[in-house]
Amino acid sequence: MTEPDIFDEMESAWGRPAVPRPKAGEASSFTISPKSLANLDSLGQGPPDKFTVNGKVCYPSKSFFAWLRSRSSRIN
Repeated sequence: MTEPDIFDEMESAWGRPAVPRPKAGEASSFTISPKSLANLDSLGQGPPDKFTVNGKVCYPSKSFFAWLRSRSSRIN
């Protein structure tokens, strides 16, 4: 049996199909701030999938948590 993936658990706990940028901190257990995410987006380093609703940037949850996972590393 494999160890549960913390990012899968975070996505499950979020329980919504999208992550609005202003809620990125909440969705990521406060590991990234909306401002940092906006800066990374402007550098082309944010989550690859995004869309806007009423001018607010949102990310599909699967894409957001996969991106967050890709930026993590294990500490021994």
